[in-house]
Amino acid sequence: MGASSTRVDGVDRLARTLEDAADDLDDLSSVSRAIETALLPRILARVPRRSGRLRSSVRATARATGTDFGSPLIYGNPIHWGWPARHIAPQRFVWDVLTAETDLVVAKYADGVDAILGRVEGV
Repeated sequence: MGASSTRVDGVDRLARTLEDAADDLDDLSSVSRAIETALLPRILARVPRRSGRLRSSVRATARATGTDFGSPLIYGNPIHWGWPARHIAPQRFVWDVLTAETDLVVAKYADGVDAILGRVEGV
């Protein structure tokens, strides 16, 4: 009996688009920027205000794997997390917004991943 063969069209395209998707999943900075845009104004609205210096120092940095929110001021962390030894009560302006908006953050990342995987083609 003779040998049989099967030809599958689209394997090369599948391999190429899967490789592209893997590269795109390594860098979700566009999703991180969307989260920054959505949440930074809400965070800034919750920053306690005395002189306004802390509020004006709060920054967001979109990265490939997430978004960092914070302040370089030395008293930023004690104001945010509190310092019982100094009788400073926590005022969790970043934490409270992130906790309240967890569903939004998860949805934005899920949408970003879905968009990337939606570009996979072949077979």
